[in-house]
Amino acid sequence: MTIGDIIEGRRSCRRPIREQNQLDCAALMIIDGCCKDYVLDDILWPQRRVLSFYDLLRAEAPCIIVAPDMSVYPDMPACHKLYQIKRTFVMYAYFQRHGLTAIPFLAPDTNAHAEHLASWLQANACITHVAASFQTLGRAPSTSRRHMLLLERIRQGVPRRLVWMLIGPREDWRSILETRLGRVSLVVADPKFEDLRRPRKGAQLLPFC
Repeated sequence: MTIGDIIEGRRSCRRPIREQNQLDCAALMIIDGCCKDYVLDDILWPQRRVLSFYDLLRAEAPCIIVAPDMSVYPDMPACHKLYQIKRTFVMYAYFQRHGLTAIPFLAPDTNAHAEHLASWLQANACITHVAASFQTLGRAPSTSRRHMLLLERIRQGVPRRLVWMLIGPREDWRSILETRLGRVSLVVADPKFEDLRRPRKGAQLLPFC
């Protein structure tokens, strides 16, 4: 379930999403931070709008929540990229501050970003799970290749074993991703892209070679 699902579900009905979907109170719920950028800006930022939204999230009693993915695009100015990355970690801190078990979202854009994130993970040894996006996997090979290399740089800079929650790729990609990153958990955030994320027969390694 995504933050977007929570927002849309509560707009149409004031009852908690668990109740709307008849989920047992003991059922584990993972909320993915994936959402449209304008919704993240309107609901999670600026800070004056955050508190009521966190009350809503706590009412859902999630087991885990992934920090939002504040989009970073190749053609963005460098200062805007850093601003987006910083906002992702600010929201991660807010989740924790409000009593939610959160997973940081990693979106490195340069080798320097990746090395900084690796240093941050080393300094925060309590973090065992991290999240990253592969929404373009199977559709933009060059972007996926570059993103993979940056995530590998983070993994190589952290001596302990991390569990990677990867948002976007199909199950078909699991063996490739595990070879490159280690233990992974795959989340398909948007089912309409499933067919586009299927590896091409005989060319499974193409995006990352």
